[in-house]
Amino acid sequence: MSLKPKKIKKLKFIITTLLVIAFTVLVISCKEATAEEQGVEEQEEEKGEVTIPSETKEETQETTPETEVIDTSPVEDEGVLVPYIEGLKYDAEANTYFAGASNPYGLEVGEKAGVFVKDAVEINGVMENSIALRSEVIKYLQEKILEEKNEIKIFIPFDVRGIKELKINLEDNKLLTEANYIEKPTYLGFPNLPEGTIIYSPLETNLKEDTWRLKGIEYWPSSDKENPDGFSFNLNPLDKFFSKEPSLRGVKLTVGRSVIQCAGAKLLLNIKDSVALGPDLGGIPHFETEGNLGMPLFEIIGSPENNTAMREFFNNNSFIMYFEGGQYRYDEEKKEVINEGYVNTGKDILMEQEGLKISYLPADE
Repeated sequence: MSLKPKKIKKLKFIITTLLVIAFTVLVISCKEATAEEQGVEEQEEEKGEVTIPSETKEETQETTPETEVIDTSPVEDEGVLVPYIEGLKYDAEANTYFAGASNPYGLEVGEKAGVFVKDAVEINGVMENSIALRSEVIKYLQEKILEEKNEIKIFIPFDVRGIKELKINLEDNKLLTEANYIEKPTYLGFPNLPEGTIIYSPLETNLKEDTWRLKGIEYWPSSDKENPDGFSFNLNPLDKFFSKEPSLRGVKLTVGRSVIQCAGAKLLLNIKDSVALGPDLGGIPHFETEGNLGMPLFEIIGSPENNTAMREFFNNNSFIMYFEGGQYRYDEEKKEVINEGYVNTGKDILMEQEGLKISYLPADE
């Protein structure tokens, strides 16, 4: 049975209409979906929650600045292992320590802090190397030793560079003969310093009540009016042991003072603000004053063998250094401090870093 032409046209019209409607619905659906996606993205952007592909994330991550890398290993220089010193960097080509960014001394980055001196001094016939350091560095190291080891150490208190055949001798202290010394009384003698050598204060002192610092510089002039160029400087620590702090009980400490005595010297110490301690030694007054580490104490102006009053005591040294005091222990049973004997020695007085003796580098270097 065949369809009539009119029915065929009508059928084509219906099919075409249905296709148009279906296409229109599909287009509208796509537009709505696109609009919804755009709306979601706009909402995410408003919330700051835009999703970034992982590759982009890796590219946009901020890099944190690197911290200062510090090499703490020693540096070989002229056949000697020059040790690391906290916060400093050593340059072997310049034989110089420079301040690093993290130095605890208050120095500017790159500022000169010390120098290595090969074959600086002969001590008891043995040639020793030295590190000459700025006062800021030495003060920090001294306080660290005092806090950690309860020991007072001082440095070679002058610039060792340029002094030919410099010698330091460990000698018997002939004036001290008491039997209750823990070890044989000795001092460090400096026999051949040239005229013009400046001797600097080897300790930071103050007169305030501070149990972690040193009490002051006590200055005693010579009692010999014919040979007045002799001085004694007693660098006195306050005795924190006798505060009887619980943390110190049962601990054995050696407390006392470091002493410098000189002959044939010109006094440079400023005693303008000193405290007079009263007349002594034949009516000659002595004084106590504060002193900054590195401040000038005296200048070598002549040979000590020309000073008759000091000749025997100084054994023809320009000056001597030693430590004197007592070794004390807090007795828990007796609840008191026991003095186990006296100490007077120059043997262990000098500061050092890995066997290199510490000396002084003037600030105006």
